[in-house]
Amino acid sequence: MTPQPGGALFAELAILEEATLAPLPVADVEVVPAADYEADDVSVGSARSVAEETATRWLAYELELHGPGHGNPFTDVAVRAEFTCGERTLTAHGFSDGEGVYRIRLLPDEKGVWTFRTFSNARSLDSITGTFHCGLAGPGDDGPVRVHEGARFRHADGTRFLPLGTTAYAWTHQDDEVEEQILRSLAGSPFNKIRVRLPQVQHPPPAALSAAPESPPPWRLPRLGWNLGLVSGTRDDFYGVQSSATTRRSAPGAMRSMAGMTFV
Repeated sequence: MTPQPGGALFAELAILEEATLAPLPVADVEVVPAADYEADDVSVGSARSVAEETATRWLAYELELHGPGHGNPFTDVAVRAEFTCGERTLTAHGFSDGEGVYRIRLLPDEKGVWTFRTFSNARSLDSITGTFHCGLAGPGDDGPVRVHEGARFRHADGTRFLPLGTTAYAWTHQDDEVEEQILRSLAGSPFNKIRVRLPQVQHPPPAALSAAPESPPPWRLPRLGWNLGLVSGTRDDFYGVQSSATTRRSAPGAMRSMAGMTFV
C-alpha cells in the first residue's frame, strides 16, 4: 500500500498530549472623566452649540458643541444628552471629534416637538438645552432594520427588508479619494448591506515603519462619517444597525442612494 502523504506527521500529532492553556486575564480598564477638567470660573453651558431646528423621522439629528479641547478630551470628558418627546426620554452619548468639537447624535423615531439637555463633567458642555421639531419620514426612509419572526427582516415601519450584501473590510484603511470612489460605486449597485471592519487599533502603513522615531506619524485614523441608527442591543438586532441618509462626507448624493444600508 502506498503511504499517504503526511501520514507520518499525522501519526506523530495523534499521540501528542493536548495542552491545557489557562485563559488570559482580561483587563477591565475603567475610564473615569476628570472631575476638575474645567475650572470653577468657567460658566456652565457656555459652549457654543450648533443644532438644526427641524429634523426628519428616521434620519440622524446631530447636536454639535464647541467647547474645551485641552488634555485628552477623548477620556477626560464625558458628555451626553437626554432627548424628550412627550413622555419618552432617550439618552444619547456624545464623543469628541477633535479640536474642541463634540457631537451627540440621535435617530428620532417619533414626529413632534423634541427637547434636549446636555450633561457633562466639563462645565461649559453641561446644561445646554434646545428644541427641535421632527417631521414625517421622507420617501424611502423606513426606519432601522429589525429581526422579524426569527428569520426575516423588516424596517421599523413594517416594510420588508431583503438583505443583499457585499464586503469592503479594508474601506476604513483607504485614503479619501479611494473611499469616495467606493461610495460612488456602491451607490449605483443593488447592495443594501455592507460589511466593514472597525479596528480598535490603526496599523501604520509599511511606509510609516521606516519613518524616523521623532517624525510625526504619517498615517491617520479614518472616520466612517456615517450616522449609525439606534439598536436595541440584542444579538439579533446587531444585524439591524442602519445608516442614515445624511452624512458629513462630501458625497451626499451617493450616500443618499445608500440610505437604508445595514452594517454587520
